[in-house]
Amino acid sequence: TYLCSPQCTESGMIIEAGAGAFNRCSFVKSTGVKVDTTSQPDASWIEANWAEITDLRGALPMWDLARTREQHAAEVASGGEQAKKNTI
Repeated sequence: TYLCSPQCTESGMIIEAGAGAFNRCSFVKSTGVKVDTTSQPDASWIEANWAEITDLRGALPMWDLARTREQHAAEVASGGEQAKKNTI
C-alpha cells in the first residue's frame, strides 16, 4: 500500500519486480552530439561520432520526450499549467 499512500511522493517511475528483486527502470537521454544546423550529417558522420552519440555518461531520466524528471518536478513546484496537465 506504500505506493498508494501519502507517504510516497514519487511519480513517473517504472519499478520492476520479479525473481526476488525490485529495481527502478528508466528511460534516459544522453547529452549526445550537437550538430551545426547548416550541415547535413550523413551515415559516415554518424559512424564517426557513434561513440559520443551513444555514451550514457551524464544521461538524465526523462519525464517525456522533451523534459527530464527534474524539469517536470520544477514545473509542478512552480505551478506551471503544462506540468499540471502532465502529472501522472
